Amino acid sequence: MKKFWKGLASLAVAAGLLGLAEAAMSKETKSYRAERNADTVLLRGPNGSALLRYVVGKLPAGEKGPAVEGSCYTHPLYTPAGEVVTENGPADHPHHRGVFCAWVKAEGEKAGDWWGWGAFAPKERRLITNQDLTVPPPGRDSATVSAFNAWQAEGETVLDEQVTVTASRRGACNVVDYVYEFSAPTQKPVVLGQNPFGGFCYRARPRGKLEITGPAGAVNHPDSVFNKAETDWPASRWYDLAYRTPEGKVSGVALIDHPSNPKTLWHGVRGIHMLNPCIVAESPVTIRHGTPLTLRYRLVAHDGDAASAPIKKLAEEFAGSR
Repeated sequence: MKKFWKGLASLAVAAGLLGLAEAAMSKETKSYRAERNADTVLLRGPNGSALLRYVVGKLPAGEKGPAVEGSCYTHPLYTPAGEVVTENGPADHPHHRGVFCAWVKAEGEKAGDWWGWGAFAPKERRLITNQDLTVPPPGRDSATVSAFNAWQAEGETVLDEQVTVTASRRGACNVVDYVYEFSAPTQKPVVLGQNPFGGFCYRARPRGKLEITGPAGAVNHPDSVFNKAETDWPASRWYDLAYRTPEGKVSGVALIDHPSNPKTLWHGVRGIHMLNPCIVAESPVTIRHGTPLTLRYRLVAHDGDAASAPIKKLAEEFAGSR
């Protein structure tokens, strides 16, 4: 009888340990993860699904990159179903790169174009180079990557950028929050020159019929013109680009502007598949030493059309964040 009860106790212990192991495995599969190497950080959501990749260096062999010498950006960005919704180095504008932030003209100790256009300022030897990359331990709610990047002209730092990218799965959406802090590294102010486009940009991957939506419904604004600020779209809490494939599959991304950002007009061009909330559309913006410029944006990558995603709720939540 003693052997019986001893064996029963052993089985109970084994069952308990198995239960703990299964609980640990369950917890692990529901946690977020980050996979890092010298050039990229891949953030994964629950059950290992990819959310986004943040790039600070070279892409893997055989993968096409943008036509800029150095940059720090997001590509790919995924929907929960795994649809890639960003484009990198497209033929029409090879300097576009997924989700990025750059201006076509900025002047501090030196002047330059870090967007990659080169019409109003030199783009050669104008690099956005990563100086430090931090990946905090992911949790059960989100995963984060934080980067300190130097905007350099001919080897001299003109502008400092601290950016934090936080990704999470929210129901049927992947939500990504960007917080940028730009600062002048010397006593000389940095002036971001007036231009109808520039700054934070989402470059979409075309994959069917384009549907553009805003808080009031379908958007019918004419395309913005690259040299006419008056053609930029009016200020809005958000705009959404969704694409419907010939087979009827729909996916999209809403770009949400934070109310604390400077006055913003939107540069939107259907044929270029871009959304660009532009803070320098009407006037230049000056960054003074000791007074950083903070910009906040949220992306909502969704499967289905804009009406099927809780964009309004996510925009209201984002507006209250600091």
